[in-house]
Amino acid sequence: MISNYLKIGLISLALAVLGNKSFSYEKKGTSTFSFFTVSSAKAATGEKIKKANVPVKLEEKTIGADNAPLKIIEYVSMSCGACALFHEEIFPNLKKKYIDTGKIQFIFREFPLDPSSTAAFMLARCGKNERYFDMINILFHRQSEWTQAENTSEILFSIVKQTGFTKESFDSCLSDQKLLDGINQVRDHAAREFSVNKTPSFFINGEEFEGEFSLKSFEAAIDSALRQ
Repeated sequence: MISNYLKIGLISLALAVLGNKSFSYEKKGTSTFSFFTVSSAKAATGEKIKKANVPVKLEEKTIGADNAPLKIIEYVSMSCGACALFHEEIFPNLKKKYIDTGKIQFIFREFPLDPSSTAAFMLARCGKNERYFDMINILFHRQSEWTQAENTSEILFSIVKQTGFTKESFDSCLSDQKLLDGINQVRDHAAREFSVNKTPSFFINGEEFEGEFSLKSFEAAIDSALRQ
């Protein structure tokens, strides 16, 4: 089990990570989607696969109708370059074709690979509930600014204050231990139950997606699942 925590001060982020499991992610700027990888969850069979659709304590963040015939779960890290590329280049097409037409509900689960990603998720959840994915998109679009900054706290604040955060609400959000614990629980559950250790990782109706990370491959997998 992964043990991660942040110590966050009111003036700046004092970030620390503890644990016995290491994670890896691809930096933004790769030229192809060949670096898109999913976790190896070969041991996650039977009941464990079914549990992929069962949320943990944090409120699920979803796009699409609750009664959609297909559920897709993504485990994502905000500092993951491959995740940003997926959401900027592939996801809009999937949304238009499948989510907006009622065929898919997309479930977005936090799997931070580093403290700055955890902080970004916390800020997205502290904003207005209906603006969660707007904040996610902004942070993905400006990912290189805050992931490569020497003062992550300062850059993150400069970004989120444009959405209504004050310094007080920013510091309060990043000091919310209950929220931090909830995000860590989502990540720990995925790592423990499904051996997720890379992002993005996808499950389609509880089955791990292992295809090539391209729009064509996603469409083929989705169309196949819809026919079942």
